[in-house]
Amino acid sequence: MNITTEIKTYFKNVKGLDINFDNAEITYLKQGKTNKSYLLDFSNFRLVLRINADNSSDLGINRVNEEIILNALNDIAVSPKIIYCDESYKYLIYEYVEGSSLDIKRITEKDKKILANLILRYQGVDINLPKFDYYGYLSKYLDLLKKQNNIKKFDSKKLESFLIDLEKFQKEDWIPRLVHHDLVTNIIKTNNSFKILDWEYAGNGFPSFDYHSLGISPNNDPFIEQLINILNNFWYEITN
Repeated sequence: MNITTEIKTYFKNVKGLDINFDNAEITYLKQGKTNKSYLLDFSNFRLVLRINADNSSDLGINRVNEEIILNALNDIAVSPKIIYCDESYKYLIYEYVEGSSLDIKRITEKDKKILANLILRYQGVDINLPKFDYYGYLSKYLDLLKKQNNIKKFDSKKLESFLIDLEKFQKEDWIPRLVHHDLVTNIIKTNNSFKILDWEYAGNGFPSFDYHSLGISPNNDPFIEQLINILNNFWYEITN
């Protein structure tokens, strides 16, 4: 069974989803490190079907939390509208966003202001989730790298020192806000603004994290920048 037939067969039997998938032209959009995405073209409207990777939990992804966050964001128009999420969290369908991926190397001052306001807007959404555990998250990645025998690429003494500092940071009394944690490759520039995709790594994290990840924070914070770099490097090694 090819993927088009498989998708149409599966969604034909989904209750409460008032969409005739037989009318859709299905084309492959992209395969990321954690998901596969397909464009569902119904002529008069288009949707995206995201098939979540089986190893999501290994990468620290909590699909239940992602759905909570996406539903909370529906009213403030910072992300595509969610159409369907199945109970097993294998599939996610959302509206297709017309636009192009933002190249942060070519970001303008106007873009920076719009993005800063966008982050401020979604950080104003109150979501009942626990404080994001950066120490636990990084420790999990570290364990995976050890199992893959990839940890030798990193300076063990520097990592040990950073983890001590990170554990202290985690226990500090900072006020968490909604943080995407993976903005760089997930911003679509539309005619009027931006839309943010793939909130699977999001959580109630450190407020300046997203600003620093895009290089638009008004303040320097070497510790947060180091945290971002280590997380990105670990994730890259784990998924490649």
